[in-house]
Amino acid sequence: FSVTNITIASNISQVIGGVVGAVLIDKFGRKPVLRAGTWVCLLSNILLSLYFSTVKESHECPTSPGSFLCWSPAVATCLFFLGFGGGIGNIFFVLLGELIPGKRAGKLVPLITFYLNLLQFVVL
Repeated sequence: FSVTNITIASNISQVIGGVVGAVLIDKFGRKPVLRAGTWVCLLSNILLSLYFSTVKESHECPTSPGSFLCWSPAVATCLFFLGFGGGIGNIFFVLLGELIPGKRAGKLVPLITFYLNLLQFVVL
């Protein structure tokens, strides 16, 4: 895998998750979407930890190239961004619109969004 391909795939997954999550929030509500997104993130982290528990110190794929185990880090990364973009990432903006008073929303929402994006850049 190249870093560029995984980066592009994870960004596409996050955009798709965001769009699907926004539609699902309108249809099912916040709580089920948040729960589903968190479960997807959890399952992807479990898949990634299973991969790293089987990899030797040489960081080479332990089975034949092309097997599912070799693809699991890329799949887990895309699943995580899909769950994050669809669940946890969208809920923040829904709550942001409800918690900030209308008079101050014009100044506070861009500042809070900038701070969130800065933290996501640093952490992710």
